[in-house]
Amino acid sequence: MENNLSAVLNRQKFEREYIFDGIALLNASFESYVVDVPERKEAEERINARISGQLAQYMKNNAYNLFPEAVRVYKESIANNYPVRPFEAVMKYSAPFNTCGLLSLYYDRYEFTGGAHGNTVRKSDTYNLNNGRVLPLAAFFPRGFDYREYFIGQILTEAKKIMEVNPVFFENYEELIVKNFNPDNYYLTPNGYAIYYQQYEIAPFSTGIVVFEIPYDAVNQILNPFICPQNEGN
Repeated sequence: MENNLSAVLNRQKFEREYIFDGIALLNASFESYVVDVPERKEAEERINARISGQLAQYMKNNAYNLFPEAVRVYKESIANNYPVRPFEAVMKYSAPFNTCGLLSLYYDRYEFTGGAHGNTVRKSDTYNLNNGRVLPLAAFFPRGFDYREYFIGQILTEAKKIMEVNPVFFENYEELIVKNFNPDNYYLTPNGYAIYYQQYEIAPFSTGIVVFEIPYDAVNQILNPFICPQNEGN
């Protein structure tokens, strides 16, 4: 793998109002990337196809799930003389790591469907820029290494330190950290592996999405040689 390979990220934005009875009942938008990988056309096409699929699924959910529900709530509100509150759907991509032949992307999908607040779900992918394929977390470690146990141990240690200063997690956070650990919920940063937990998985809504960053230095001796965390991401 070429350690100096990075992608060119071109922002694309989209906004749409879903109208019923002359009123915008769902306001939707996304901000994502079109990825250009120099001299890696196949990789470029594979990455962009995956992003396009994610956006298509987002739009499908807006059209076939959120908008009909917004119409139903609107009719109910009118019938009962309640205030009308439009739904919202926002999807935004970020690129915390783009160097060393690797590209990490994550997107947050926010939905407001009434009530006190909306909800956000995070998803992520880390790509090999040489071929455009998604790398699982296991790809960064030697075969047979129990990376799950390693990361859970690191996260439990960090969470304990946080709780000693500011008790922002549920009382049974240790059990929940183990139960809800998902190896798909990771991305790279210039400094380490970011492992995240969704809203409510280990903490109340007010805490939000919880991210634990495990420094590369902590696992340097067991890393595969193709990652170069000493370089800055874009």
